This record gives sequence, C-alpha cells and structure tokens, in this order.
Amino acid sequence: MSQRYRWLQQHGCAMLLPPHIAPTGAGDCFTAAWMVGILESQSPAQAMRFAAAAASICVSRPGAMTSLPTRQELDRFLQSLQ
Repeated sequence: MSQRYRWLQQHGCAMLLPPHIAPTGAGDCFTAAWMVGILESQSPAQAMRFAAAAASICVSRPGAMTSLPTRQELDRFLQSLQ
C-alpha cells in the first residue's frame, strides 16, 4: 500500500477506483469537484472524498466533457459507498 493511499485512508478519503476506460479529464474533474466541495463548506477530507468520487466516475467512461458526472450521479455514487 502506498504512503499516499495510507494518508487518504487515515483521513477518510480512500476509495477503490472502478475499472477505468480513459483518464482524459480526470484531473480537471477532480480539481473542479474539490472546489465545489470547499465552496459548499465541506471539510477538506469531505471535499477530497467528493472529488475522488467524481474523478472515479470520470475515468469509467470515454471522453473529456462527456465523462464528467452530473451532481445527481455523484450523489448517488457517494450514497452507494455508505
């Protein structure tokens, strides 16, 4: 297990990624979702989890803009992890 994964796990942010199809746009998706979380007054750990979930959805389908999850998709995905 990597040190980065251990840190994320210790801070409640670790997630398993689904099988990925294309990494295009994943970093932009992560950054945008993290900012949404911060602007919504989520804690840094919550915002990181929110962003990781968005990016994991993003890599599970092809394209850049077309792979971005909707808020509804993201909320459903996060609920399924609980």
